[in-house]
Amino acid sequence: MFVSNILDALIIGAGFAALYQLHSLRKLGYSCKVVEEAGGMGGVWYWNNYPGARVDTHIPIYEFDFDSPPKDFTWTERFAGRSDLLRYFGYLDQKLDLSKDVVLNTRITRAEFDTNTSRWNATMSTGYSCNCKFLMLCTGALTKLFILDFKGINSYK
Repeated sequence: MFVSNILDALIIGAGFAALYQLHSLRKLGYSCKVVEEAGGMGGVWYWNNYPGARVDTHIPIYEFDFDSPPKDFTWTERFAGRSDLLRYFGYLDQKLDLSKDVVLNTRITRAEFDTNTSRWNATMSTGYSCNCKFLMLCTGALTKLFILDFKGINSYK
């Protein structure tokens, strides 16, 4: 899981933003980890498992902007479906070795900022804790279920 419980950065979430942060911070020499509640990387694309789930934007928007972009990944559609997106996350993992710094099936249960040390103390659902300079919330905008309060919604079929 963690070689050390002292990190430069702890990133919460494992979607596009979190994994890009991980990649960028590593390049700068920072020690960092990603903690993700889900059983895999992908953020909203891990969770949105319904027929027809796909992006509504041309696919280049979803690609990482590398200094030297790898050219050995091919999208199957211009508006990628969930399976293609998960395949892309697997590709990123393979190319950038993301998994070594990603902890899955783990939730941050508490995070407190220590004003004396100017560092964060974070506790995880596994009982493990760590101390970091930067706590980065990359949980996205779609992390909480929202159901409209329409009359009769519970009986709608």
